[in-house]
Amino acid sequence: SEEFSIDIYKSSRKETSKSKQSYILAEKYKQLGGVLVLCTQQRYAENFAELYLDKEDISKAEQLKILPLLELIETEMGKDSLLYKVLLKGCAYHHSALPLNIREELEDAIRHGYIKVVAATTTLAQGMNFPIATVIFQGMAVPQGNYSRKMLASEFWNIAGRAGRALVDKEGHVIAVCSNDEQEEQFRDYL
Repeated sequence: SEEFSIDIYKSSRKETSKSKQSYILAEKYKQLGGVLVLCTQQRYAENFAELYLDKEDISKAEQLKILPLLELIETEMGKDSLLYKVLLKGCAYHHSALPLNIREELEDAIRHGYIKVVAATTTLAQGMNFPIATVIFQGMAVPQGNYSRKMLASEFWNIAGRAGRALVDKEGHVIAVCSNDEQEEQFRDYL
């Protein structure tokens, strides 16, 4: 596999910079297939998706493929909703606060490969079998009540194991965006 370097700059606000770093990686890796960006909180998934607002709209042909989803979101959440806007840019976010019918329609679109980049919490990642080539961990924690705890190795691998589509990819890619030595150490421990 080819070597490449990606310019990931440092920023003072950790989650903002993690979103930006994940975005740069997602844009690079989506050429290989679907990308799941795993976010530790619902708002981080939405923050990540917001970075897509500046992008060009996807083609009319691509919009047609997700038309039922767009129409559903327009009805339930409105055309001004973040989800509607970012879908037109080729990105989606998924978490348990979204209405169930929208989540199901979203999962369907991901399963068919109509959405290349999805930012999601563990709700989606643990419960679903969908075609993705790359998993980017924006964080390796799991919310628990008012605080969060480190993922168990089994939880990490449950999600990481979804990278690489059966009978399609020779390999899957698992990336962790770490903002300190402790997180890097945690990633190495899982590996």
